[in-house]
Amino acid sequence: MTRTIKMKLIGLMNPDYQGDNNQVKGILQSISEQSEQSFESVSELSEAEWQDSKIEAFDWVIAAGDHGLREAQKIKQQNPTIKILISAHMVFDAFKDVQHWPDMVVLPESAAHDKEIANLISNHTKLCLTKGVPHTVNAHQIAEKAAAFQEILPELTEDTNVVGIILGGDAPTADQTIKLFTPKDAEIQANKIIEYLKTDPSFDESTVILVTNGPRTGKYNPETGVEWQENPHKSGVVDATSQHFIELLSHQLQNKIHFYDFQFEALKKGPSAYLPMMNILAERKRGLWFVPAESTSMVTESSYLASIGVKVVAYFPSSTNEAHKAHVEDFSRMSVVTPIYRSFQSTAPVSIKSSSAQVAEDWLNEMKKSILQKYLDVSLMWMKAHASTCALTIGAAVFSGIMAALVPLGFGLATSAMAAASFSLVTSASTFFVLRSDEKRETEKQQEMDYWHSKVEKNSLLRTV
Repeated sequence: MTRTIKMKLIGLMNPDYQGDNNQVKGILQSISEQSEQSFESVSELSEAEWQDSKIEAFDWVIAAGDHGLREAQKIKQQNPTIKILISAHMVFDAFKDVQHWPDMVVLPESAAHDKEIANLISNHTKLCLTKGVPHTVNAHQIAEKAAAFQEILPELTEDTNVVGIILGGDAPTADQTIKLFTPKDAEIQANKIIEYLKTDPSFDESTVILVTNGPRTGKYNPETGVEWQENPHKSGVVDATSQHFIELLSHQLQNKIHFYDFQFEALKKGPSAYLPMMNILAERKRGLWFVPAESTSMVTESSYLASIGVKVVAYFPSSTNEAHKAHVEDFSRMSVVTPIYRSFQSTAPVSIKSSSAQVAEDWLNEMKKSILQKYLDVSLMWMKAHASTCALTIGAAVFSGIMAALVPLGFGLATSAMAAASFSLVTSASTFFVLRSDEKRETEKQQEMDYWHSKVEKNSLLRTV
C-alpha cells in the first residue's frame, strides 16, 4: 500500500515568465511520477503569495529563473530545512551573491560554458546539468491544449502543408541587461524566414502559415530600452514588433497567414496559441517550425516535433545572447534543430532523456542521500552518548528502526537489508566503547539528547499517515 508522506511538493510560478513556469511544471510532474511515495499535496503557488502560505519544514519547493532564485533565498533564510530546487536556462550574475543556497541548481549543459559561475554553484550545492531545460511538452499535453483553445484554428485538409512561426521577445543577459527584439529586426528576421521558406521543396502558395508571439515580444520601448508603461499584452493592443513582422510577411507572400496575439486576459479562458499550433504540425508529422534562438525553453520543447518528423529551424533575433547561441549549437549537433543559416539536415535527431525526468531522478536520489545521512549522524551521536553495551544495543535498535522507516520514502529492500546489518554491526562494535564516569556521562547525555530532540523530534521527516 502506498504511504502518504506529510510533505508538500510546491511549484513557485510567475505569470511574467511562461518559459520558467513550464520548467517548474515539468519538474513537478516528473517528481510526482517517479516518487515512490505520494505527497500530502502537489500544488502551484505564485511567487508573490508564498509568504502567506504554509510552507513547512522539509516541504519541497521548485522554482525557476533569477526571480525564483531571489524567492528561494528568502525561503531558505526563513527556514533552512525547506528543500529547494532552482532551474535556470542560463547562468545569472545573481548566483555570485547567493547567501542561502538551494539544495540543487539545474542548468542546461550549454550554460556551463561560464566556468566561474558553474564552479561557484557546484562548490556550494548540487549542480545538475541537462540537455536543454525541463518541460512538459508531449502528445497528450499539446492535444489537450488544442482542445481547450478558444480562438479559431484554420480548417485544413490532410494534404495541406503548414508552417508555424513563434516570434521571439526581449530577453536578459547574465547581468540582466535587456537585449531587444525590435520592430526593425522583426523585418530582418521575416525576410530571412521568407528566404528560407522559398528554398524548401514542401513550401508553395497553398501552404498555410501560423504565427504567434509571446509575453516578451515588444515588451520594451525600442527607443528608450524601458518597459512600456502599458504592456501591450495586457491592453489588447498588438505590439509593434509583431505588427512589423506580420505586415512584411503579408506583403512578401501570397499565403494564408493566421496570427494569434498573446494576451494575458485570454489565458483566463484558455491556453495561448503556442501548443495548439504545435499540435497541428504534430498531427501531420511534417512541416516547418520556426523557433527563436533566444527562447531556450522553446528550442528544447521543439525536440518533440523533431522526433516525429517536423523540420525545426532556429532563427536569431537581436535579443539572442551567447548562452542562447550555445544552446542552439548543442541541439544542432544532435540534429534536433537547424540554424536558419544552414541547410536542413535530414539526419534523425539523437534520442535524449527528458530533462524533466533526469532532474526528478537526480533530485530524488539527492534527497534520499541527505535523509539517510541525517539519520545516520543522529543515530551515531545518540549511541555515543550511551556508552554501555546495553544502551548501545538499544541505540542500534533505534538506528535500525529509523532505517526501516525510510523504506516508504523510496529506499526499498536494499536499505532494509542495510538496516538489519547495521543492527548486528553496531551491537558487535559496542564492546569497543569505554564506560564513562557517571558525572561526565550525565552531562554529555543531556547535551546529546538536546541534539537528538532538535534534529529528529522537532523536524521529523517520518511524519507518515
